Amino acid sequence: MINIDVKTYNNMVRALKHCVALHESRVALTYIELKCSNGQFIATALDGFKMGQVRGDCSDGELYCLLPPMLMRGKGDFVGIDKREGTVSLTLDDTTITKRVPDVPFINWRQIVDNNRQDITSRIALSPKLLRQLADTYDGESSIILEIGDDLNPVLVHGGNRCGMILPVRISSIDAPLKDKLPSSYMRFGEAREVKQKAANRTLEYEIGPALEREPDDPNP
Repeated sequence: MINIDVKTYNNMVRALKHCVALHESRVALTYIELKCSNGQFIATALDGFKMGQVRGDCSDGELYCLLPPMLMRGKGDFVGIDKREGTVSLTLDDTTITKRVPDVPFINWRQIVDNNRQDITSRIALSPKLLRQLADTYDGESSIILEIGDDLNPVLVHGGNRCGMILPVRISSIDAPLKDKLPSSYMRFGEAREVKQKAANRTLEYEIGPALEREPDDPNP
């Protein structure tokens, strides 16, 4: 049995449940893939359009299973996860929930998430909160277009009759492990970028976040 802190476990499920497939044409994708080894876990969920992955700490031991995307409620400190033939059991306090899971392979996501990919041309750091707010503005659109320039300029978003933008995250707000993934220019021009942002805000007076409805062209400006 593997133990995961209950808060860590529930946060993992909340983060990944939106990436779990709803259609059962690929039944494995209706679950979360959980792999535990050497005190660390990797939880992955994906469907045909998006993928999410969470890493964290767990108790020592080895475990690989398909996990139902369900929250655990109770006063205990840890969720115990155990796999037996055809089933997965979740234990919190004195309550154990056992679910049948299919014996089918999960998608090889390692071909998608490759830290050594050579085809990546640029990287930029964005606030997930602002990115989510911006995406909600385009709810109902079949697609949107992202215009990404260099790492000092805002990302422009076009969809339907809307146009929005989101600025890169300030260099001081980036988590240390993520800084290694950013290009040297991002680090070198971090301070210059903050000055540029302030100047742009004074000049354009735009608001970060929600997209703005496009106004019809005025024939008599």
